[in-house]
Amino acid sequence: MKNKILLSILATMVSCVSIWGQTSVGWTASNGVLYELYDNGTAEINDISDPQYFTPARIIQDDFGNNYEVNSICLGCAANATSATIPYWISKFSIGGNFPFFTSIDVEKNNIFDSFFSSEDGVLFDHDKTKLLAYPRRKTDSHYTIPSTVTTLSDEMFRDCNNLTSISIPASLTEIGRNPFMQCRNLTDIDVNVDNSKYSSENGVLYSLDKTQLLKYPEGKTASVFTIPSSVRSIWNASFRYCLNLNVINIPSSVTTIFSTSFMYCYNLTATNVDANNTIYSSENGILYNKKKTELILYPSKKTDNTFIIPSSVTYIGDAFTYCNSLQSVIIHSSVTQIQSNFFHCDNLKSIHLYNPVPPTSYSIPVLNINQDIFTLYVPFGTKETYLGNSKWNNVNIEELLAPTPTNNSVFFTWQSMENATGYKLIVYTDDTQAEIVCEIEFDANGNYVTTTSQNASPKFRSYAEGFSYEVLNLTPGATYYFTMAAYNNETEISLQEGTFSTTAEPTTVSIETPSMSSLQKAVGYYNIVGAKFPKEPERGVYIIKYDNGKTEKVVK
Repeated sequence: MKNKILLSILATMVSCVSIWGQTSVGWTASNGVLYELYDNGTAEINDISDPQYFTPARIIQDDFGNNYEVNSICLGCAANATSATIPYWISKFSIGGNFPFFTSIDVEKNNIFDSFFSSEDGVLFDHDKTKLLAYPRRKTDSHYTIPSTVTTLSDEMFRDCNNLTSISIPASLTEIGRNPFMQCRNLTDIDVNVDNSKYSSENGVLYSLDKTQLLKYPEGKTASVFTIPSSVRSIWNASFRYCLNLNVINIPSSVTTIFSTSFMYCYNLTATNVDANNTIYSSENGILYNKKKTELILYPSKKTDNTFIIPSSVTYIGDAFTYCNSLQSVIIHSSVTQIQSNFFHCDNLKSIHLYNPVPPTSYSIPVLNINQDIFTLYVPFGTKETYLGNSKWNNVNIEELLAPTPTNNSVFFTWQSMENATGYKLIVYTDDTQAEIVCEIEFDANGNYVTTTSQNASPKFRSYAEGFSYEVLNLTPGATYYFTMAAYNNETEISLQEGTFSTTAEPTTVSIETPSMSSLQKAVGYYNIVGAKFPKEPERGVYIIKYDNGKTEKVVK
């Protein structure tokens, strides 16, 4: 019926957000219809008092007698509606909070004037059916074939259309908007017509025509492992978003671009494995980094580790931690200077040890939607007020790490880095036979804590320029202990220092003198300046010493 509109959505939304750059200046109601008024002299049909039937006006007045042209409608702002018929003169529409309950959209026909929109089988298009504008989210169809006239899909076109399991894309389609298939939880197949000149599909996955861009992996696919084809160079924004069945994604050497949200909300992902020949990205234990490991891109949500020590090479952490519910503790070294929106809904996270005295910069709040009752952010001694004064970090409980001053039941070890060492191991014993181990602590080449077998040890780092340092806690006051400090090159021990200490009433500090490589290396040959070998070391003259570590030394006596 002309000039009549039937609306029906379950709703509570008071106002639709304008998307045309205009500013709302108020509201007015007439004949049971609520209109939102804008500063450019137009109005939008927003809500109705009788959801069954009403007659909208083309011109509406405010309380001061000012006229407004009604040229738009909000689909999803009216209460208790599941469908709408758009009057023929309406030229714009917006989507309200209740649109997820829509089953159909129709457009009023007029024998004299053309309408701005058209509809087919309850789906909204532009007048010529070249642009698909709105697909009702509660339509019951399991399959939808996009008409062959359509060239463009609008943004988030099929969002939350959970009844759909397959979609067919025609040869005519040349433009796909932002995230058109987002949160289609049961979608398993996107099929592209073979004559399409821009897009293609393989096993239900959407690609660019040449398969160099992976555009969308359907969220309802049931496979637990997916290996991205070797032709793919770019993984689009949100292309794997909400793929809840995937556990493992294998990334080939060809991939050069991954967006920050490519794998967002893959709640059951345990690993992203990158081909070793990839020149842009890398992975370690299923965690995604850039090649140099200066950027942490993704920590899979379903990894079962309860502690993660971020490598000391990392300077930037992206949107890496989302719903990582096994994580209880994260250690972030002072190398990290920037953290994006992060640690989102990591519900069991109890602590982050952040060793940068300057709060890392962040686009948004780095620690968000966690259990505040159990969480503590530990920051370097003397920096708590700095973190509290930073609006991105002061939303959580903050405690300072203790100053590096041991008490009578602890010992503070310090040592210097050693040339060629790739790691260190500190072991504390209760006896000189080294039978009873108190704790065994491993460090990387930069003196960063890696792992320990004892719960009585907790990392307390000083500046690297002051030497490596570590405090062992909860020892017995007045007791005598023994220790070894070994330096390793890969798995080869290149130095071993031993000693003893006692936990007296005075604070105990052990400074380990790390030997230089020259004191450890062994001569394996003596040569003159033209390379002839001497039977033994010359007593005088000029000669070259070759050592077992491959180094050489020129000697003049």
